[in-house]
Amino acid sequence: MAGNGYYDKTARTYLPKSVETWDDYQGTSAGDDWDSWTSWQGTPLLPLTFTTTITDYGSTELLNYYFNINASAPADIEVRYGDTVDSSGGSIDSYSTLTITPGSTGLTAKKARYWQFKVTLDYADSAGDGVIPAIYSLDSQLNAERVTKTLSDIDSSTLSGSTGVRQISAIAGIGSIASIVTQAHLVTTTYVADSYVADDYVEETVSTVTPAIYVDKSTDPVTLNIYDIDSYGKRKSIDCTFDAIVTGSVTMVSDNLGNIVRG
Repeated sequence: MAGNGYYDKTARTYLPKSVETWDDYQGTSAGDDWDSWTSWQGTPLLPLTFTTTITDYGSTELLNYYFNINASAPADIEVRYGDTVDSSGGSIDSYSTLTITPGSTGLTAKKARYWQFKVTLDYADSAGDGVIPAIYSLDSQLNAERVTKTLSDIDSSTLSGSTGVRQISAIAGIGSIASIVTQAHLVTTTYVADSYVADDYVEETVSTVTPAIYVDKSTDPVTLNIYDIDSYGKRKSIDCTFDAIVTGSVTMVSDNLGNIVRG
């Protein structure tokens, strides 16, 4: 097991080692004896850490990373993810990390093939009192579940970014966007028609702007590049109103014990 503790097979619990060495127990006097010795439990080496084995999802996908831990106190979870492993398969090459503390919200899916989790645990009491830190069980799950939302009448000027280069994020129920299909609204204006007469005003509607939206999913959040494609033969950056069908992963949160669950 990868960590700084040890597994007690009798108690079926992962526990911290002690900071004491054999010399600490033996003492320094030649006449020392063990008649009064009652326990090997020393001062726990903390924080207690444990790193899981690498999980291979089989392909690079946008995934949610659920984690369940049963421990003596709330735990911090470091999520490691990447697309390749070293030749021995023992570590993820150039992995990215995400450290999640209990109570974190708005967690989003990440795109990778290989995954690993490192648990860090200390006393529940900041003063160092109470139950010695221990891990009773843990497990992880990778999930590619998708949800779809339909959005209407979005004014791109209300999104972050600048004119014609907008970022779309914070969609209720969606943490990371996997796919987005947009439909720009035609921009029109009116003018006085040729048939105009004083007692019978007539207006006609014409299109003055032809908006087009190009999606860049290589950025996080997703970037929308918006142009007027009929601006004297050149593309001109503009804002517009549009509808969208968005598909993505569900949001996640960390509860007060450190479990990573669906948001």
